[in-house]
Amino acid sequence: RVELRSCGGQHIDQLMMGQPFKIATLLEIKKPIEDVFVEVGISTLDGLRVATVQNIDQARPGFSLKPGLQEITVEIDTTLLPRECVIDVVVGHLSGLVIDWVERTFQFTALNVTKDSTDHYRWGEVRGFVRPKSVWRGPYPASG
Repeated sequence: RVELRSCGGQHIDQLMMGQPFKIATLLEIKKPIEDVFVEVGISTLDGLRVATVQNIDQARPGFSLKPGLQEITVEIDTTLLPRECVIDVVVGHLSGLVIDWVERTFQFTALNVTKDSTDHYRWGEVRGFVRPKSVWRGPYPASG
């Protein structure tokens, strides 16, 4: 099972612009598995991958999964531009061997409004997929 959650843990199916969120996966493990990576992808409805995170990003170690139901959550802080999205989940060994790959596990909507309504995406046609954090300076008189 896959769920989209607010950072407070509530199940949601829409994201406000700029809202950090969690993706929770519930895995049924039949036998112990060592050195596991879990990948969560966010894709467009037509299958174009927008963002990918893995538990082994930033040189973190793989997971050890014990038999039974195991819940794994990842908190993501990126601004998705307005559109319908789906979540894909991959579980594999650090060697690269894929154990399971499930596409389109959950569909949600990235909205064009923020919680306090001070920010929105201005254009009718969405250009791009995410709005990265950025720092702007200037304008300054050009020298030269």
